[in-house]
Amino acid sequence: IFLTAIFLYLWISYIVGYALHIIVPPNFPLNVKNVLGTLGFQLFLSGPSEEILFRALPITVFSHVLKNDDNKKGYPEVIITAFLFSIAHINWSLYPLTFYADGYQLVYAFVLGIMEGMIYKKTGSIVYSMIIHSMSNVISVGMGYCFAIFR
Repeated sequence: IFLTAIFLYLWISYIVGYALHIIVPPNFPLNVKNVLGTLGFQLFLSGPSEEILFRALPITVFSHVLKNDDNKKGYPEVIITAFLFSIAHINWSLYPLTFYADGYQLVYAFVLGIMEGMIYKKTGSIVYSMIIHSMSNVISVGMGYCFAIFR
């Protein structure tokens, strides 16, 4: 159900984004090596590493700090980590000093962070969040490539 919802959401987002010239196509050649490399990165590295870094570790720590191991106080640790995950998607550089925040991406990352955090808290396993994160990344990047090729 989640993957179908993500697929439909991204499909509509890409149609609207390209129609309004909001989405910028990739600035590298879309050859087999680049496409398979980035999709492989999204599938095997990005999702699992981000879930450990932004869900498993901080949610566990915040749950203990906030004394919310049994979730009787709601899920403040999930909201905090979703916010941290969202701001981690801001593009910035020290030299030259640049800063760029895409509001669409920040909201998307925050919503997915909430959902993946809730899954982690409810199941007690980071594996499900890793799978969902990896699949949503592959669908997002892959669909972006398809729209860039056929635009």
